[in-house]
Amino acid sequence: MRLPSWSDWFFSLKAYFAAVLALYIGLAMGLPRPYWAMTTVYVAMHPLAGATTSKAVFRFSGTLIGAIAALAIVPNFVGSPELMTLALATWTGLCLFISLQDRTPRSYIFMLAGYSAAIIGLPSVQDPHVIWDTASWRVEEIFLGIGCASVVSMLVFPRPVSSAVGSLIGRWLDNAGTWCRDVLNGRQADDETFASRRQLAADAVEIDMLATHLGYDRSVGPTLVRQIQALRTRMLVLMPLLSSLGDRLASEAGEDATLRSLREEIIAWVEAGPDLPQAATDRLLMKIRAAAAAPRDGGWSDVMRIGLTERYRDLVELGADLRMLRSQIMTGNIRSSQKMRFNPERGVANARHRDPLMALWSAIATASAVGLICFFWIATGWPEGASAAMMAAVGCSIFATLDNPAPMILTFSRLTLMAAVIALFYTGFILPRVENFEILVLAIAPPLLIFGALAARPATFLVGLAGAANLPSLMALQNNLPPDFVSSLNSSMATFLGLLTAAIVTQIGRSVGAGWGTQRLLRKVWLATAIAAEQRRPIDRARFLGLMLDRIGMLAPRLSSVAQARDLARIDPMREIRVGLNVIDICRARGRLQRGARQAIDAVLVHIAAYYRACARQRRQLDPPKDLLAALDQALPYVSAITSEETRQDVLMGLSGIRCAFFRDKSYEPPVLDSLVA
Repeated sequence: MRLPSWSDWFFSLKAYFAAVLALYIGLAMGLPRPYWAMTTVYVAMHPLAGATTSKAVFRFSGTLIGAIAALAIVPNFVGSPELMTLALATWTGLCLFISLQDRTPRSYIFMLAGYSAAIIGLPSVQDPHVIWDTASWRVEEIFLGIGCASVVSMLVFPRPVSSAVGSLIGRWLDNAGTWCRDVLNGRQADDETFASRRQLAADAVEIDMLATHLGYDRSVGPTLVRQIQALRTRMLVLMPLLSSLGDRLASEAGEDATLRSLREEIIAWVEAGPDLPQAATDRLLMKIRAAAAAPRDGGWSDVMRIGLTERYRDLVELGADLRMLRSQIMTGNIRSSQKMRFNPERGVANARHRDPLMALWSAIATASAVGLICFFWIATGWPEGASAAMMAAVGCSIFATLDNPAPMILTFSRLTLMAAVIALFYTGFILPRVENFEILVLAIAPPLLIFGALAARPATFLVGLAGAANLPSLMALQNNLPPDFVSSLNSSMATFLGLLTAAIVTQIGRSVGAGWGTQRLLRKVWLATAIAAEQRRPIDRARFLGLMLDRIGMLAPRLSSVAQARDLARIDPMREIRVGLNVIDICRARGRLQRGARQAIDAVLVHIAAYYRACARQRRQLDPPKDLLAALDQALPYVSAITSEETRQDVLMGLSGIRCAFFRDKSYEPPVLDSLVA
């Protein structure tokens, strides 16, 4: 494991300063549990200033909603602790369900609203009359913590979100450039190549998530946000474009000496990098347009020529835009008046995959874990039952996005147990000797600084969070120092047992494993393509593309971790995107076709839908049927009867794109070749 860097230690110092500031103000204000303010600092702090501010806004909003919910629930069930805990458990599960439907950082609001109501309301079950005081104190403590975290993050050498986004964009574009060169040079894809291409989609999702924080970064203006959005759109369009180009080049049809020479020039253009003058790009685009307008013989090679030149043009225009936008974002020299070359038809919608069924199971597991502990607490009169139920709610909620949360909850519980041992050592031997605030600050600095540095790194974030966020509360840092050792021991046991119960209940009723989650996502991809073919009418192309790319981004880490990775490694979900987009383009033109052409197109759509339904039913990628190839070859000659240039282009490129996606190694020799291209 790599040791923390100087930047990690500096972040830890900032976080510790903010936590100590929050503790000092909380003690001065006479808040009953100022350690909650310290915990909030460590939960809200992020190495990026904008991310800290956004988390602070989300956390305060969620806490406020949770406090209002607790105030609404507790007084109405004063005479029935059982119904009160049932209502709080149900609220926690409901908020988690809503949170899982919003796969952006904003989902933190709903998740926090759920377990904040439990944190505020459960301690009041035995004494409901103090609910107002508990809610107001908790909101004050949370607000104090996020205020200190935000102020320190923004004022003490802030690190802007834009720098991190720019770094991720640079890495993504470098990897995409490697893919582009591989495609143009005709390199065959292997398992590692497929994995790296899927990872591009996952990295695009990560960039999108991080970009959510840009609006909270004071160093970022609206023009830069628009430039990053424009770059994101082109990044997402580039992936299916490269995949489609690879299909057409692999078919080895339509590339004569002129196109081979053109491909070599495009390779040289890609290798030249961003310093290439604009005039060179203009000359290359002129050559591509000239190749597209070359005399045609009306055969299948002309169909492939048209497809290749269109994709060459899109590739060069996209590449030029990406280079320009990357340069502007990295240098900060934004020239919004500079014209883009590529027009992303209908764009890419910001659509995200949702899984209501898994969200429902997560909500039920969370409510069950909280309810189970509350039942035991009320039945036995366990003094620390509320703390255990609170931690069960927290543990189930923060790991609910995982396919199998139980191992991670167990890991977090073990790390929390480690923090509890440290807290008990402090409670028994260190804190009784502390005489003033200054000595307290020096005494608790070593473990919190170490955990803070670990929290700054993604690889050790969970270790750092478990230690830094739990230590202040387990040590019960408040005005009545030294804390009672027995109370700290009981609190530590309750925290551990709450997390352990969450892990057990989750393992029994919710965990499915990465393999099951992978199969479920693949079925969604296959069914979405089948539905696009079955509807036979235009659907939202931008939403389809955005949603499918988001699913591929979710698939990438799962495919690399499942046990049957060898069976799934060569699955290329990009193919389904290409087929789906071609189907959408064909359906857009279908209503303008004559009866014979429409029937031939419908036969193709029927076979595509049946194929993907079969893949979804058998939960594996099948070989495409020969009947689909026959239907495609029978439909292609009908292109000659289409009088509209736009309609003919949609149908021709759609059919040839589908044929290349499924049967790129099958030659096409229909009886009437001159009917394909007008």
